[in-house]
Amino acid sequence: MKAISGICLIAIGMLFAVGCATSSVPMTACSRSPGEAQKVFDSVWFNGTGGFHYSIFFGFSTAYETTGQLLLFKDSMEFRKSAGVGFEMRDIQQVSLLCLKMTPFDRNKWVAVEYGLPPNNRTIYFADGSAWGWGGATGGTAAMFKAVKARCPEPAVTDSK
Repeated sequence: MKAISGICLIAIGMLFAVGCATSSVPMTACSRSPGEAQKVFDSVWFNGTGGFHYSIFFGFSTAYETTGQLLLFKDSMEFRKSAGVGFEMRDIQQVSLLCLKMTPFDRNKWVAVEYGLPPNNRTIYFADGSAWGWGGATGGTAAMFKAVKARCPEPAVTDSK
């Protein structure tokens, strides 16, 4: 009887953990081919809220919501999870490299991307998640920032006279 109740608790915990892993950004099927991308970053951590995420089943927090690829096209960017599900970012307003404390234990560099037109704009965060996160610490997130920033239009300069 104890074994059955233990199995039930594990199953419920797994369902809860999977349920908590939903993204803060709606994911849909991506239509563009990865071969069209000018630059592709694999093993990317995605965070849509800027906070850390808890897994009740495993009992620890992670800095990211999900992992996937970041694809840079000439006119837009896409984040893709497995099986071609993801979202597109157009009208990029600002790109920043930030040092954020997204877990109780550490600080990591993240690329903050503000995209969309007001009032529907949002800010999301990416980091190099390769080598269990050490790729970001060895310059991967900075390289991602430079590549994303290069595709971002320069802000318009206005004459205040």
